[in-house]
Amino acid sequence: MPFLKPILDSIAYTRLLATFEAVDEVELPVYKGATFRGCLGDAFRRLVCKHPGKACEQCRLQDTCLFALMYSRPLREGHPAFGRFTLPPRPYIIEPMPGAETHFATGSRFWFELLLIGDVVDQLLPVLPAVMGIMGELGMGHGRGRFRVVGLQQADAQGRFEPLPAVGQAHKLKLDYAPSLGLDDSAVLHFDNPLRLLSDRKPMQEPPEFDRLMGNLALRMALLGTVYCGADWQDYEQAELPSSGVAIASHELQWANWQHFSGTKKLNMHFDGHVGRIAYKGNLAPWAALLAAGQVLHAGSTATFGLGKFRVESL
Repeated sequence: MPFLKPILDSIAYTRLLATFEAVDEVELPVYKGATFRGCLGDAFRRLVCKHPGKACEQCRLQDTCLFALMYSRPLREGHPAFGRFTLPPRPYIIEPMPGAETHFATGSRFWFELLLIGDVVDQLLPVLPAVMGIMGELGMGHGRGRFRVVGLQQADAQGRFEPLPAVGQAHKLKLDYAPSLGLDDSAVLHFDNPLRLLSDRKPMQEPPEFDRLMGNLALRMALLGTVYCGADWQDYEQAELPSSGVAIASHELQWANWQHFSGTKKLNMHFDGHVGRIAYKGNLAPWAALLAAGQVLHAGSTATFGLGKFRVESL
């Protein structure tokens, strides 16, 4: 897929590790991504919002506001895909700590990784320590348990975490740091968090066909690259994304229906999707770069919460 190479080459990102210590007892749900995202958004709004109580869509500062950039800014009118898509994917991904632990006693620690994409890195890093401090003061989870930041680190190209520099820029990683997949004629994808592929705004419950998954990834990378990383628009539909000929060989997928109560929207949000493993068979080599990008940047809807995380195993 030569037309996608400039897009993938353009994407740069910074991976951060935020570690917290409970000041009060903190009660979190089993899947913590939505809770972390909600608390992060509350803190961003407290720090940067100039017009509290006004919807972002009605605010004249939407084009310059960091909260809007992270949570609500629509696709700009000058973008080649304007009119086809309303909202671009958000320029960050929260990857919560794994495991089913929900209770964190005073003095215990918990964490999440935060991946920032493209030009938002330079905009957000100066305010991020203050934002995370506000997160701790606000508290989160059942009972709004308070916590404090005890570490904010960045990953290098080898995946090792080190303290963020007090002066200077954070590491900006490229997708060519993603591990080589070495794919041939078969592979297994393990979805650690629910994969949500939508059709008419509804989750598709049938096992994901390979071409549908690749189309989703291609569009996601095209929007991330052009909106946040300065790439030229490469319309995968006009380029006629070829049929892969790759078929589902087997799967052990389960339908997970995760829910989260949104304090902002005052309703239960559903994060249902596929978890488990699916094996594909066919000529996978041409799709290796796109799959490697997906391992870093996730797939499907609601990736900012950490959904759509997968890993590829060659056979």
